[in-house]
Amino acid sequence: MPKRILVIDDEWSIQRVLDARLRSWGFEVELASDAAAGLASARARTPDAVLLDVRMPGVDGFEVMREFQKDPALRAIPVVFLSANVLDTVRHRALSMGAVAFLAKPYDAATLQRVIEEAMKKAVAPPKKATTNPADSESAGAAAKQRPIPTIEITGTDFASEHTGPH
Repeated sequence: MPKRILVIDDEWSIQRVLDARLRSWGFEVELASDAAAGLASARARTPDAVLLDVRMPGVDGFEVMREFQKDPALRAIPVVFLSANVLDTVRHRALSMGAVAFLAKPYDAATLQRVIEEAMKKAVAPPKKATTNPADSESAGAAAKQRPIPTIEITGTDFASEHTGPH
């Protein structure tokens, strides 16, 4: 079964480019144009990875990330931020919140593919929902809280243009 990627981005053109590219790489793709739709999609059918825009109307990508981190079923999903905002403070904030990578728009397709594949290889499985032994449940919950999601460091500035426009 193909791995499922959830794209949460309010810009239709970026959704379409990512949808086509991700499908060509063999991924199943779910598109959400805002935070509420993205969170509902993730909760209904857990994705293997999320591509998340920072700036969206209403609730931004940082708030979506906070919601993912609060939900035990979602916190282990690798999240890659994609943003036109390339300030170090924004990148640092995304990574410090638990994102596995931060890529600037326009992004380099080969870099994006590598980041997604590496993130899914290193992804930590979410904690099991039920156990028969209460002691196992406590230790599993503690382990899940302590387990960091690995960060993939992106170096260089090889971000080729795939689309134009702000965002």
